[in-house]
Amino acid sequence: MIQTGPQGIRGTALLCAGFLCLPFATHALDLDFPASADLVRSTGGVEGQHTIATGPWTPAGIETRDATGIVQEFTWQVTGTDVTSLSLLTSLRAQLESQRYQIDFNCFADGCGGFDFRHGLPVGQPPEMYVDLGNFHYISATSEDGDTHAALMISQGGATGFVHLALI
Repeated sequence: MIQTGPQGIRGTALLCAGFLCLPFATHALDLDFPASADLVRSTGGVEGQHTIATGPWTPAGIETRDATGIVQEFTWQVTGTDVTSLSLLTSLRAQLESQRYQIDFNCFADGCGGFDFRHGLPVGQPPEMYVDLGNFHYISATSEDGDTHAALMISQGGATGFVHLALI
């Protein structure tokens, strides 16, 4: 389940084509966002693969692994004067850990590899997702049972926080 704000998004997601709506499997993850969060983009469960960073960018490239399965992507924008990329990181990381996800990799801006890191990974696109190259965090994590992989890019532009989540 993905939950955002007090009302949240709960239950089985629906994939709609025309007037036909079909349920698809969702990954088990329950995230709480501030009430000011808006889910601005989501892509339903499509069989495929997603590249996840397992280390920073170096001149040899980014250490990655390709997670294969049902890929779901979500992008939130969180507004407010008290919203920072660090506050979002702290909250989301704590929620991942409380749900028994193991943090595989975590980095900040230049420690990730800056421009080359950000542009070497699928992390959402403008205008829904904005990544400030001097102020972004990245987390990759795996569920306790090893069945679900999560990749989060967190950034900030002005008074808006941006979060992109890929679940595989």
